[in-house]
Amino acid sequence: MLYIPEVYSDYCSQNMMVMERIYGIPVSDVAALEKNGTNMKLLAERGVKVFFTQVFRDSFFHADMHPGNIFVSHEHPENPQYIGIDCGIVGSLNKEDKRYLAENFIAFFNRDYRKVAELHVDSGWVPPDTNVEDFEFAIRTVCDLSLKSRSRKSRLVMCC
Repeated sequence: MLYIPEVYSDYCSQNMMVMERIYGIPVSDVAALEKNGTNMKLLAERGVKVFFTQVFRDSFFHADMHPGNIFVSHEHPENPQYIGIDCGIVGSLNKEDKRYLAENFIAFFNRDYRKVAELHVDSGWVPPDTNVEDFEFAIRTVCDLSLKSRSRKSRLVMCC
């Protein structure tokens, strides 16, 4: 489901990590994935499973997981496998962090942006003097626009 290339420790330094060479399609290159015959539904399901497994079962997260660090193996497109690179920044999650994230996801999926804002403040992930009303408005603006524009294209978006 997720392949992490081998790290060559003998060649790494404090400022550089050397990993095994990988061959894959950038996850952001939807046209190439479709041309390769990638099972997009299964790929999406696995992406969600990878994320939730990392966070809620294994209590860690790749702290630099943006599209430039995520590839999809070109082999076996009917059974797609993610490739995650640049694991130089990884964080761990304690029980409180996982509870915060679970509550945040529930609030987000229910579009309860007030709760999302309050959870951010209560958790200490934003400054304590953050104006909850203003923060709620900002979250609502970004998420509602993203969800509306993406829903027309039938794409799942996580904006918070």
